Amino acid sequence: MRFSLAIFLFTIGAILKFAIKADGDPVDINAIGVIFMIMGVVTLALQYLPPRRAEVDPEIVPHIERPVEGDTHHPRHRDVID
Repeated sequence: MRFSLAIFLFTIGAILKFAIKADGDPVDINAIGVIFMIMGVVTLALQYLPPRRAEVDPEIVPHIERPVEGDTHHPRHRDVID
């Protein structure tokens, strides 16, 4: 999906930059075209970055065990935290 978005942004930017002649407008269409082209290139570059995944340190977040029924020694059944 990002690839098609990048191509779309770059194409719109190229059309605004090279195909439209707008003199005397209060908005510079060529500058907007360049901005769209840059956004397309950045979107394309971001597509190839590896996804960021949160790594969980097992010492910080230990494995959570479910209590066995009738087990009153499980930490979940204690009133006071050690």
